[in-house]
Amino acid sequence: MTEVFISRVIDLLDKCKTTEAIQVLKEDHLMTENSLCGIMSAIVPNLTSSVLQHHKAMFDCCLNVLTFLTENCEPTIAIIEFPRYLKRASDHVNFCTILGAMQTCLMLVRNKSKTIDWYFDAIKMYLEDLPLPDEADDPEAANDRIVNTYKAIIVFLEPLVQEAIDINSKQEKGSLLGNRLLSFFIFLCGKPFCCLNKYISEEITYKEIADNIVTQTLYLTGDILYFLDIVSKRQRESTHVKTLRKYLKTNIESSFCSTILDWSQNISNMAYANFYFYIITQENYWINVPQIYNSYYILETCAYFFKILLSEDYSISTGLIFMESVIKRISLRSLDSEVLSLEIYTELFQSIAKVMIYSNSDEQRKKAVRIFQNYIEIFNMQARYIIILYLYENIEHSGLLSFITGIFKSSIIECLDSTPRNPQFLGKNMELLLKKICNLSHGSSSDVVEISDEIITALNLLRFLFIRDKNNETGIWNMIDILKTNYLNPLREGIDLCRAHWRVKKKDLEQQKKDLAKNQDYSKLMKAHMEVTLTVDIDLLGFRCLWTSRALLADQFENDNRKAELQQSIHEENDEEYEKNIKLKILGASLKFVPDMGWSKQAISAGAESIGYPGVMHGLFPKGSAALVEYFYSMCNRELNEILEKEANSLSSQKTPEQQVCDAVETRLRMVIPYKKTWSQALAIMSLPPNVPTALANLLTLVDDICYYAGDRSVDINWYTRRMILATIYKATELYMLQDTSEDHKETWLFLERRLKDILQMQTMLSSSIKPDEALNRVKETASAVFITVD
Repeated sequence: MTEVFISRVIDLLDKCKTTEAIQVLKEDHLMTENSLCGIMSAIVPNLTSSVLQHHKAMFDCCLNVLTFLTENCEPTIAIIEFPRYLKRASDHVNFCTILGAMQTCLMLVRNKSKTIDWYFDAIKMYLEDLPLPDEADDPEAANDRIVNTYKAIIVFLEPLVQEAIDINSKQEKGSLLGNRLLSFFIFLCGKPFCCLNKYISEEITYKEIADNIVTQTLYLTGDILYFLDIVSKRQRESTHVKTLRKYLKTNIESSFCSTILDWSQNISNMAYANFYFYIITQENYWINVPQIYNSYYILETCAYFFKILLSEDYSISTGLIFMESVIKRISLRSLDSEVLSLEIYTELFQSIAKVMIYSNSDEQRKKAVRIFQNYIEIFNMQARYIIILYLYENIEHSGLLSFITGIFKSSIIECLDSTPRNPQFLGKNMELLLKKICNLSHGSSSDVVEISDEIITALNLLRFLFIRDKNNETGIWNMIDILKTNYLNPLREGIDLCRAHWRVKKKDLEQQKKDLAKNQDYSKLMKAHMEVTLTVDIDLLGFRCLWTSRALLADQFENDNRKAELQQSIHEENDEEYEKNIKLKILGASLKFVPDMGWSKQAISAGAESIGYPGVMHGLFPKGSAALVEYFYSMCNRELNEILEKEANSLSSQKTPEQQVCDAVETRLRMVIPYKKTWSQALAIMSLPPNVPTALANLLTLVDDICYYAGDRSVDINWYTRRMILATIYKATELYMLQDTSEDHKETWLFLERRLKDILQMQTMLSSSIKPDEALNRVKETASAVFITVD
């Protein structure tokens, strides 16, 4: 019977017959209540913006029937149905329609405190699923949806707040309904509302919603700061909740506290922080707060709020305003060192420091600096000394350390000017801090440019102390030897190394300017060569030009190497020759670190340190890791050249030219095997556009040497084609080797032999073919085999 009844109602709804559907519901009230679940499941999906726009008659029919049900059915039955539809609302229209029906139904219930939690949970789930503007395809629409949702919720809560106020006026203790509403309003200050200010275009709209939320909460309680310590207790006392629950079980007047406890577990820290930001920073709200709260208590509890707000990008501005407002109410020098037993006071410096250093907003960074100074000013001298010591041990940013040194200097001046003399920043205490300030973490190898801010500030501090303290009141004159040994001498050495580094850097930049035009022309030629090597149908005239440029670069590189060798026998070297020699030594020493560190600046730094130079010497190589790969390439080419030259001069060598080429390619590839694990990284580095010309020049030098010592003395077009084909075979075999896991890379050498046989076959076809077209087709088919890595 129930199913038949539901089907009958649904048929009338589909036909938009509102009057007939309501009449059917009226005729059998008991059946209507028993079928409420089925009827609701048919009504709610039609109460959406899409149906309203395209089928308004259906929307109006379903809305009228829903209104009838909420007004005439037993509220306790209807209440059960609404929450599950609300938390799954498909759009804003659907949400608001269900919320309105819920309000009508809820106002008919006498004891709302027992059922309102279901509704609040459903609203929470809906809010948490709302996408933020950054996460949505249409940010403006997402923004409007959040704003309109909050407005609808506030309208829904207003009559409930009024009823709670009426109940509170008739009894001394607060009502459970009022307590639940109060907690829910605080929850509303969390996400997504707390980050809405970042996206909302009209600030007045945001303020209106915040004003409505705070105003409603002020109606519900006379002590709006009751929840102020919830977050601090969460952070400090992990056993607090268990203890309080045990107490509540035995306390007959625990209903109010129990409600607070339950809801405090559901409300996020961000919601509390954002809520009390409005209460404490807005004067029109603050006047309604009981003025019995101690300002130091407010600072302590709000410190946790500051940290929470400063940790998120969207709430940094809120956190800075909040913190500045609270600090202004604290007297200067009024906090002693005992309060630092709470870690939050020192942790807060870290949070502000992150804003000072990393915030994308210049306004926020400047404001954070001002608040940092104001915050440290509220501590007395003893507490300030502990804070500065903590900061030197935990802050690494050079600029911030320089800023802290300035505060340290001001504190010393204050101690020297005090009457009677305050010894907090003098004597042994000053010596301890000064050792932390005048410290190079890596000795003379430290990058003095990177830490220049703190070095300059430290030197200015030392200069001030030696000029001001003629009578050694601070104890600075007792530290002269320590400062010279541990700081000034290493600093001088580090500055000398840095100057040498930047002198080389300057010369490199000047040389780059001179070579710019030539490099641009050469890059164009290399690009042409890359296109040539990908097809057998080449433009031989363009390849001839490319080879000429390659030869010029190879000659230049060989001349540089010869000069480097001659430098070892010359006792009086000029600066340029000396620097080149250092570069070659460092690159040579760096190769042994490549298997572990890869082709990287770290490997170059390790190589420099292994032969007695500081790690910062990697700055001598503007190309970075590419310089190390280029050095390895040229070194291997020279070694192969020497091997081939010895074999050519040996009368006992009876190898065929083909075998000489095969052995030469294998010998050259075996030089790569010790670095095979990281060789793919080297190939990637040399494939970058700035490095392609040099990589191709090195490759062409290699194949030229192999062909020359294999007996190729041709002066015709074959001189170019042989080298081009051999270069292609070499790179294909190199790539094959990187994937080869066979013993001693036997598969790679077999692959190489097969490719060389293909070339011989190509030569035979060219010589035996009569027709040019036939010869060309055979060449293309054979050449394509060069790129096949498996048979």
